[in-house]
Amino acid sequence: MISTMKAKFIFVIIIAIYIILTGCSVIPDESASSYPAVNGDVTRYDHCVLTTPDSKNGFYMSGDTLILTYDNGEVLVEFPEKLSDNITNLSNEMTFDRVLSNTGIFVSDMITAVSLYDSEAEHAIVYTSRDRGDNWIQCVIDLSEHTLVGDYVESVVPAAQFIGFTSEDNGWYIAVKDKGMGQGGCVLFKTKDGGVSWDETDTDISAIHPFFITGAGFANESHGFICFNNAVSPADIYETTDGGLTWQPIDLLSCFPQKYQTYKTLTASSPIFNGNLGYLPMSYFEGGEIYHIELISSDGGITWDFNE
Repeated sequence: MISTMKAKFIFVIIIAIYIILTGCSVIPDESASSYPAVNGDVTRYDHCVLTTPDSKNGFYMSGDTLILTYDNGEVLVEFPEKLSDNITNLSNEMTFDRVLSNTGIFVSDMITAVSLYDSEAEHAIVYTSRDRGDNWIQCVIDLSEHTLVGDYVESVVPAAQFIGFTSEDNGWYIAVKDKGMGQGGCVLFKTKDGGVSWDETDTDISAIHPFFITGAGFANESHGFICFNNAVSPADIYETTDGGLTWQPIDLLSCFPQKYQTYKTLTASSPIFNGNLGYLPMSYFEGGEIYHIELISSDGGITWDFNE
């Protein structure tokens, strides 16, 4: 017999995994909705991050082909690699039946990036394009031996990948390892040459928080955020101002109306920035339904306000 507390823990973990970034398909401009539907035959994006700094670019899946869209769908580009290994067919009482998972995607006019994991070689492959998908460069990131906490060296088999760029040259990539029961660890890599090479950052992320990362994003090369779900209280959010070397908890729950501040299923997704304009989407589960709310920043994430 599972205890009430443990049952609740497992329930919230399931909900957190279900919520993660299902509403983060296209990030809007100031007048757009934050949660428009994604086109295509994939109906759910689980542990998959799409970050777009404006609302005119995006993506959809056609079979196992990733279609990148630019200029409000006027320009369509097929990603050169098939994503059949990243798509799962589900049959259950939910409406979702095709899940794209463990894929990092960033779409913008300045640069486009897609991260995939090769389980046999134990490495990630980051694809980047500076010309809207006409030409791609590849860079292999070794994930076979890393120290997440203490002196223990282990392979990082990612359950989630996060990727993004703050300029044509400066970008970041995070691979998150799921250790079970909602706990995880991660590694952070950064690039200064548009994805040609990636260097690991000596970060303390895994040491500061044991639970699974549900979102990540940088406003610029130095200022970034990581969001965790700990299953027993609302979302925990940490901030860095030194490029990811160190992280400190920040209180953003106080930005919400009082009724949201105690929701234990409140889960933060990846913050997205378009210059100084930033969005931090969050989701919560209540009465069998998932609801979306968000914070908005006009100063690059220094301050946040509830976006009603």
